[in-house]
Amino acid sequence: MDIKKTLLISAAALGMYAGVAAVNADNTNAKSYARVTSNVAMTSEADSRNVTFTGSNALYNKAGTLRGARKIATTTTLRGMANSDSSKKNFRAYRVATTNRGSVYYKVVAFDKSYRGWIYGGKTVGSLAGGISQYNTFKGGTMTDDQKNGTFKFANPGTANDDKTVTYKQPSWTQYKIGRQITDSTPYKDATFKIDQVGTRTRENDQWVHILATDSKNNQANGWILYSGLTKAEVTPPTDRIPADTVRINLVTAADAHTVKTVDYKVPGANKGTLLGTNDILPDSHTTGIQRLISSALVGTGYQLVDGGTLTSAEKTTLARTATGSSVNLQVQAISNNIAFNSIQLNTQAGNEVGVEHTAVAGAKDEVSAANAYIVSGNGTIMGNVNDIKNGMLGKIMGDPGQVISKDTVKNALTAAGLTDFYVVYNNAGNLQAPKGYINSNKKLTQYPLVGDFQIWHYTLNDETNKDITGSFKAGVNDLQVFYKTTKVKVPLNGALARTFTPDQWPTLFKSK
Repeated sequence: MDIKKTLLISAAALGMYAGVAAVNADNTNAKSYARVTSNVAMTSEADSRNVTFTGSNALYNKAGTLRGARKIATTTTLRGMANSDSSKKNFRAYRVATTNRGSVYYKVVAFDKSYRGWIYGGKTVGSLAGGISQYNTFKGGTMTDDQKNGTFKFANPGTANDDKTVTYKQPSWTQYKIGRQITDSTPYKDATFKIDQVGTRTRENDQWVHILATDSKNNQANGWILYSGLTKAEVTPPTDRIPADTVRINLVTAADAHTVKTVDYKVPGANKGTLLGTNDILPDSHTTGIQRLISSALVGTGYQLVDGGTLTSAEKTTLARTATGSSVNLQVQAISNNIAFNSIQLNTQAGNEVGVEHTAVAGAKDEVSAANAYIVSGNGTIMGNVNDIKNGMLGKIMGDPGQVISKDTVKNALTAAGLTDFYVVYNNAGNLQAPKGYINSNKKLTQYPLVGDFQIWHYTLNDETNKDITGSFKAGVNDLQVFYKTTKVKVPLNGALARTFTPDQWPTLFKSK
């Protein structure tokens, strides 16, 4: 007897009996197939779903245990792609399905779209196993000194999609469906760039760099390119020296340090090394002179100093520490036509005790605005309706959504509007609302309460640096809060301080407090 034939017959017979047993057990005449119980799109970060193959499972047109499943790529083919030296064979998982048997399958696609299908991925959703594993398509690196300090140009400007002629949004084929940043580098043939990131593609092990234009007009070309696609730009050394009596001020963009203008501020008669300031204080004469020089230089450029066109306190300190015969950088930003903030919270609610300084707390009621109060400035000048003043102040702080506005800009706007030192008159009853009827449309004090005393409250900006203005200074966020110190003085209705007591006299009430 042919033993092989016998074994085959026996195996067939055993298979038949096993099949009959299964049919009887299931009480059906059909073969039992798995069925899908869930099939959803994956929502985790895209680059966390870049995968490669382990070679233990094949790729199917549907979950491999489903009726009609057809093999698309064998384990041998997948192992070949896993070992490929081309990033085009990177894969992205984008759907996950589970079966009633507890198996998990992932749908994957090649970055070059040459293959697409389902592969067994273990028993736990989100934990890659079985035929696939997570794959890092690109690895960051460390810049060399040449890369850090060098200035570069396109070596061969043109339109070739060869990884070294144009720039890419991500290193080529390292992210699915993310391609070129520009399709033609010819317009940028004379542009110069700095390198800010480096790394290598995992499969090719070739070095890529991320470049930033030194002139903002060329920012469209910023992106990734093979390091071999760049050439060193020849930088002409400066031929002019900074005079001994001069401070050279470079006006650079806050976003990318691109120089918009350079101006020379002269200090007649100064020896080289003379500081502009004393004890970190910049004299008013230098402040005025430098600000005028900068404003004049920036006319027509579309830029201004970051503090709405004025020097910030930090910039004044920097200038005070700068010596003649040297240079300093000050930041500028594009002039915006957008109002940065739609609202601002004035925390003015405080305790009721008269004659004691109170500090407003976060989230406290904005009593002054809620009562639509009229306010009087710190020197006794009637300013007007607080909401009108506040809205007018906000209308002068300009910035595009996402742009960071300096704290000095906000504080200077508050100061200019009279909202850092002001008085409000209150009646002396109930919840101390501030009736605007005390001051008429001509800003004259026309009436006091018919009975009882009244109070004058003096608000000054909290003198604790990190507690005066808080919240996000990013344009469009609208959660800025201002905090005040508050002192209250009671004024008797009768006597010397009766109706003849005018707002310009209010500050005298607090001199002894």
